[in-house]
Amino acid sequence: MVPFIQKKTIVLSLIFTSLTAFAQAATYTTMADGAWSDPTIWSTDGGATSCGCIPTEPTAGNNIVLKHDIDLLGNSITINGGSQVTVVAYQGEIHWSGPGGGTIDVQNGQLYVNNYISVNQLNIGVDGNVTIVGYSEMFVQAGFDVFGHLHVYGCYLCVSTRNIKYEATADVQLTNLSNIEVIKGHLKN
Repeated sequence: MVPFIQKKTIVLSLIFTSLTAFAQAATYTTMADGAWSDPTIWSTDGGATSCGCIPTEPTAGNNIVLKHDIDLLGNSITINGGSQVTVVAYQGEIHWSGPGGGTIDVQNGQLYVNNYISVNQLNIGVDGNVTIVGYSEMFVQAGFDVFGHLHVYGCYLCVSTRNIKYEATADVQLTNLSNIEVIKGHLKN
């Protein structure tokens, strides 16, 4: 016979284990081209079936894998909680075509780009990391503030109508003939 105290401990352990499993991070993978807000294009089983869900805020360690062309429309996303958004080489791209929004805010996580990305604004917080590799191209329309880490490896980065602002906390690395172009704006530090 199990003493009463041990039964409570076992029950509490099972509840804690269940809650921990429920709170674990998910990996969202695109299944088709479409809008970020379309629940039919997202999968949590590697792309086999639609989850009918939308990773609106990739937080709590969630990972987002873009294997298709995704339009933010007027939405903005925040990468936080150790999350990572990956734009897969020669498969995925992310762009913005709607009014307002179209901002990616990388606070405590990573944006890894190995293809094409076009957004209205990109903000990199002190604990944020943005890595652009390969023959990637990144276009930022309205503003680009860097407080964290920006690593550009052999890529083209263009800011078209505003400034690129590097704060004192910024860690910016450009290698392998990377090119940054600012049109109608300034590079500020």
